[in-house]
Amino acid sequence: VNPDSTTHYNKKSEEDIQETKELTLTEQAIQTLIAACDIAQKKGIYTLNEARTIMNAIDFLNTDK
Repeated sequence: VNPDSTTHYNKKSEEDIQETKELTLTEQAIQTLIAACDIAQKKGIYTLNEARTIMNAIDFLNTDK
């Protein structure tokens, strides 16, 4: 086995793991913001137009799921 290819493989695997962790943290942050918007909407914080704009953004973010 070529040591250079093993090193490259290990670096790639580490990069993949880091990217997955970052994606997971990003998804968690987005879900937290969505929950905050939901709480505020239930308290009547937003106008109807503002709520619609926020809902459109939430729907867009959740289309990948």
